[in-house]
Amino acid sequence: MDENRFDDVITNLPDEFKVPDPPLEEMWKVIEAAHFTQTRRSTMRSTPWLAAAAALLIGIGIGRYYPSGKTATTSSSAAAAASNAATPVADTSAVADAYRDQTSQ
Repeated sequence: MDENRFDDVITNLPDEFKVPDPPLEEMWKVIEAAHFTQTRRSTMRSTPWLAAAAALLIGIGIGRYYPSGKTATTSSSAAAAASNAATPVADTSAVADAYRDQTSQ
């Protein structure tokens, strides 16, 4: 190709080359169908998460209002604890012996 012919092709290229128009309406219909319509399948996907969240809320609610079982010590339980502290426990581990020696002084 000679240089003049090449220059002519380059000069006329924008007039001869046409970009096809994209099918925007068809593309938008596909996007709407995929993302904006509620289907039964998408509802079923979120159901396990909703069930887990509901179970968690119920468990927290029950735990907040369930009595903890730790009540104020009564005089009988305090006396029992004092009598247990005076009686040596038959534990033969070295750690228990060291702890007992440190706390008995």
